Amino acid sequence: MVRKIGYIFFLAFLYFFSESRTDGFRTTKIIFNFNNKNYSNKNFEDYEKIFSQKFTYLGRGRQFFVFESEDKKYVIKFINYNNICPIYILKKFSFINFVKKSIERKNKRYPLTFGSIKLAFNRLKDEAAIIYIHLNDMYKIKKKIQIISKYGQPFKIDLDKTVFFVQKKIDPIYPSLERCYMEGGEELLKKRLNNVLDLFILRAKKCVSDDDLNVETNIGFIKDKAKIIDIGKLFKDDKLKNKKNFKKEILKSTKFLRLWVKKKYPSISFYLDKEIEEKTKNLF
Repeated sequence: MVRKIGYIFFLAFLYFFSESRTDGFRTTKIIFNFNNKNYSNKNFEDYEKIFSQKFTYLGRGRQFFVFESEDKKYVIKFINYNNICPIYILKKFSFINFVKKSIERKNKRYPLTFGSIKLAFNRLKDEAAIIYIHLNDMYKIKKKIQIISKYGQPFKIDLDKTVFFVQKKIDPIYPSLERCYMEGGEELLKKRLNNVLDLFILRAKKCVSDDDLNVETNIGFIKDKAKIIDIGKLFKDDKLKNKKNFKKEILKSTKFLRLWVKKKYPSISFYLDKEIEEKTKNLF
């Protein structure tokens, strides 16, 4: 009995060691069993130059594994299949309450994640710097790319067996704002904050909201343009056509940004609050 328990702990150790070493990435997590009616770009040939590059592991969120192109201009994001589809072995234990709830949560994520990507492509393609999406296997790409894992191992990935999208690479918001302040002081920082505010306003005008309020990982810049990095939790919200709801949305979207500015650049905090008030007041 003691030997069996020790063996189980040893296997658990190997699993967690492997997960930490690879950041949880395995090629099996991005190979997809398609059963949706979403779509893909048809003109894949226009982007052949992008896909001829190697892509190196950059990071991950709950929903996507992210790889950066050799020229550092693009990122390809693969959906983490395990996050939105229950692992087969779990279904055998669905009689256990917490396992059943986990399966139900993942089943709900499937349409929400696909719907979010599709919504971003249809309404926020430029704002999210989206280049290409592939959400089903109706249009055969017939292309394999090489990706390099976190620990340097190369893999050949058949894109027709994955769900992915490509964005221009977007620099994270806070380091970008700090650079602006270093280069141009308060005036340049104010301009960039206005860029971010305008992005949130434009998104709300298109009746799109985001369930994830983490500005630090969701918003960034390409040069002087504010862009949406994470498109995994967007949803359509027609209530934003109402003035009161619209203002609430902008305050909600900028909550953590305002806290960061107040802590980092307190002299500009009042300016940002005033800009939010003025811009939302004049929209209706």
